[in-house]
Amino acid sequence: MLSSRVIDDFQTQISQSFRVEIHDGLHRIASPFYFADGDGVVIALVEDGVGELSLSDTGNTLFRAHYEAVYQNKDAQREIKRILAAAGISRRRDEFIKPLPDKWPAEAVCEFARALLKIDDMSLFPAQSFQATPPAAAKRDALAPVAGSAPPRRPSHKAEVGRLIEDVLPAHRVSRDWTHPERDRSRAYPIDFKIDGKAGALFLHAPGRKTDAQDAAITAYRLKGLGIIGRHVAVLRGDAALKERTITQLNDVCEVTFGNLELERHNIKKFLREAAAD
Repeated sequence: MLSSRVIDDFQTQISQSFRVEIHDGLHRIASPFYFADGDGVVIALVEDGVGELSLSDTGNTLFRAHYEAVYQNKDAQREIKRILAAAGISRRRDEFIKPLPDKWPAEAVCEFARALLKIDDMSLFPAQSFQATPPAAAKRDALAPVAGSAPPRRPSHKAEVGRLIEDVLPAHRVSRDWTHPERDRSRAYPIDFKIDGKAGALFLHAPGRKTDAQDAAITAYRLKGLGIIGRHVAVLRGDAALKERTITQLNDVCEVTFGNLELERHNIKKFLREAAAD
């Protein structure tokens, strides 16, 4: 059982967005992050035999995964290994474990949550979506004529938001994929668009997918924890790509959320002009 001193020290170091609660004998970290079906991400604070602290998902993430789509699929398992390795997470049977560093424990919690959300997203796709393209099919695709074979792809949501910003603000006011040069040297929490304004920095998020929106929410929480001050704003595509729970997470961390880029262009431009005015 973790001592009260250990819990108090941990709680002091993480932001108020996370709380340590005891459920069924486990010290669970309550966070504002949710899986696709609305269940909260399971993260527990555990201690090994020598007093070292780690984060654990208690095996919940893989337990939730669709058996055929993720659990038995070799390509899916390779993708899971890649996600875990990038986040410094080890796998003990079906449990995911991340050692808790002495510094920046809140960052470790965010990184752990981000990895679990990415793995959970994999369970939404059918098994065949993880299979590599057969060589013959890949060759046919390479030889297929380009002209007139398919309609042009729609620009990404982030690119569309970027063009709107270019129509309104001078280039020297805007930084793309910005990270704090000192407090985020690993560039773990990039901001889609940082806008310099009269009232300080404006951090504009342009998530086009659920995973983008979750990353934006995690980034906003983490920047506040690192003391990187700015007004957070989100501009959504508005095509029902994001579920209500995901939008709620964004609303919790953003001062303003524009729900539909096309329908709210005028309001977005007006807001940006006022935010960046001298």
